[in-house]
Amino acid sequence: MSENINETIARMYEEHREKLRMLAECIIHDYYASYDMVEDTFLHLVMHAEWLIKLTEPMKIRYIYSSCKRICMKYVSETARIYTVPLDGDEPGESRYSMLEAVIEREALKKCIDELHPEHRKIFLLHYVNNIGYGEIARINKVSRESVIKCISRIRQKLRDIIKDKYI
Repeated sequence: MSENINETIARMYEEHREKLRMLAECIIHDYYASYDMVEDTFLHLVMHAEWLIKLTEPMKIRYIYSSCKRICMKYVSETARIYTVPLDGDEPGESRYSMLEAVIEREALKKCIDELHPEHRKIFLLHYVNNIGYGEIARINKVSRESVIKCISRIRQKLRDIIKDKYI
């Protein structure tokens, strides 16, 4: 590997590290893991340096951002993480679930989500956990936006059926 590509990668790392970290955090919703995703992105660049050197500067930048997104999406789909949000304290006069009941419901939902087909689970998590829109999910899966909308509707119905069978 030539010194030129090492300098190029080092410069790109300095220029784009924080923006890539913010992109990764938006996708995976984990501040600390987002740093790991950026490091994985640049390791990927080093491993593909002979190909990277042939790209123009705008293409290099586009490549590092798309690589970071792919690495983050792979991380999300492999970990199938469900993020929990703490509940506020009960308001006077309101009937709200206790924290324990909320945790039990979340765990039950995780089990139901685990029963989905892996591709459906990935789409569900991308949309509902990572807040990724229909168009972006369609682009990732190389399908139409309408098919993603229909798929998510079927996934919701499947989850309703699973919950009804197991818990109601």
